[in-house]
Amino acid sequence: MIKSNSEDLVVPVSHSFWPLFFSRSLVIQYFMQCNCFCLNEKDKGRQIIFVYPDEDCFNLPSVTELAKFFAIRGRGRRLKDLRDLPVSVNELKSIAGVHLENVDFGDKELVVLYAVKSLTKNTKIADSVLAGLQVRAELEDEQLWPENNDDLRVISFDFFRYHKVFSLLMLVKSGTRVSLLPTLSIKTCFLGKEFELYEEQQQEIADSYHIN
Repeated sequence: MIKSNSEDLVVPVSHSFWPLFFSRSLVIQYFMQCNCFCLNEKDKGRQIIFVYPDEDCFNLPSVTELAKFFAIRGRGRRLKDLRDLPVSVNELKSIAGVHLENVDFGDKELVVLYAVKSLTKNTKIADSVLAGLQVRAELEDEQLWPENNDDLRVISFDFFRYHKVFSLLMLVKSGTRVSLLPTLSIKTCFLGKEFELYEEQQQEIADSYHIN
């Protein structure tokens, strides 16, 4: 379980997170002056909700209110085009990060990402970053992913069986190198400004990703 954001930390978000999150089947609703995007994973008993408030929003919905409003059995839809989003992709990429809350309600685990549009002088930056990643692997490789690891937490994944590709949403610790699979690791720079996918067998960098 991801630690709840008790210290009001801002978690940076990789640009690669957004297209992978919004390519999933989402329930999109306007609730309490916020655009809310809910990813239901009924088989895992988990919901991930991204909350993007309007400019005039003065009272964000609480985790409990969101849990009651969004039923985990709700069927989402896949967007054909990111331009169909009620929020532009450029707006999403320009946010400072998210406040992350994680609560277990017994019948479901709820991960809520509250958009933070700008930082203040008192803002504290978390030592982890939200990232999206696609890797080639077999379905059984999921069993090799680390669990309850302080450096890496796979929040959600989607498997494309025909292409043998995993689409991963992760929380990765900044300034460290962590193992995703025996043949694959992720190296992040300090404060998560950049991270690299590193192939162990070839001893080379496979790709790099940038973060605001």
